Amino acid sequence: MRRFFHPRGRFLYPLLLAAPFLIGVAVLEGLSVEIDTFHGSDARIYHLPTIEQFADRLDFESYPAAQTPLYHLLFAGWGELVGFELWRLRLLNVAISYGAVLVLFGLLRRRGLTAFQSFALSLLLALSPYFFGASFTLLTDNLALLFGLLALDRLDRFGERARFS
Repeated sequence: MRRFFHPRGRFLYPLLLAAPFLIGVAVLEGLSVEIDTFHGSDARIYHLPTIEQFADRLDFESYPAAQTPLYHLLFAGWGELVGFELWRLRLLNVAISYGAVLVLFGLLRRRGLTAFQSFALSLLLALSPYFFGASFTLLTDNLALLFGLLALDRLDRFGERARFS
């Protein structure tokens, strides 16, 4: 148990990286309060109706967006599992954001940074206003960032194992 909380312990920094998200959920009363972001109204006006539409039927001909429908499809599936209350959908976005921070932490560790350095840089991402605020509402940005970080992580792992002649 002592090793778990030791600075060199494997889980200390990932647990500490969860703290801002847990505090955010608590401050927003279990995600029942809408966070006021510069485009937070998109959640109720556009994202929630589109998610509910995809849960009802897959109609790509009237899909009113420039981005792919992956975000809305993912959230429609999540909504089918847990319900379509906004706080339940926002919870998935918090998990996506935390996942992105964990992927960055792992990538930085593998690139040779110390655990503390990786933690500090990952915490900067987690607390950046653009990223942190989007974690608690329905916005597509953090899912896209998670996929970008996962792609970099996979490329980095491939580069470790690949031998080019």
